[in-house]
Amino acid sequence: MLVTLLALIGLALVWQVLQQRRMQNLRDIFVHETHRISTKIDERVSAYGQILRAGAGLFSGSGKVERTD
Repeated sequence: MLVTLLALIGLALVWQVLQQRRMQNLRDIFVHETHRISTKIDERVSAYGQILRAGAGLFSGSGKVERTD
């Protein structure tokens, strides 16, 4: 009876440690993915900003902007 109880306690401890590792792994994946997505968004916004500045430069540098410009 004592051996069974000790085995169950050991099993519970091992299960708890494995669950904690799994949760930490999921947190690490989440943090990595959020950083990756945030970087992609920053790159996209920066590209859009460059396009807008180029358009503003075109309009300010020309008296009249035509479709062919």
